[in-house]
Amino acid sequence: MPRTLREIAQIANADAVFAGKCYRLLLRHLKLHLPVIDSKVYLAKIANKGQVSEKAYRKALEMLSIIKENPISHGKDPNALAVAVLYAACLEEGKKISQTQIALAGDTSIVTLRKRFQDVRKIFP
Repeated sequence: MPRTLREIAQIANADAVFAGKCYRLLLRHLKLHLPVIDSKVYLAKIANKGQVSEKAYRKALEMLSIIKENPISHGKDPNALAVAVLYAACLEEGKKISQTQIALAGDTSIVTLRKRFQDVRKIFP
């Protein structure tokens, strides 16, 4: 399970900027090339924290596999994309969930959720 810089910084009693600098320094010094993280990894964690139904979670998995093939998702934060897809799946399944609730569960801002949700709506009108 990948960890966010914020989580690592909290454990190390440092700020996220310092943790990010150390991370990049280690990658450069050790000459590591890490693969791109898939959004599906974040989906289960966000769904559990947001108390999303299993049906909506499965719908989000289907939607995410379609979105990953679309170039609109390239270069986007995988966590933010997972939050937006989960929110869209909840709406399609008829489950009432607030943007605030799902954004807090995914540890992202409401503005970011709305921006990524617009991208999701372009693929699933």
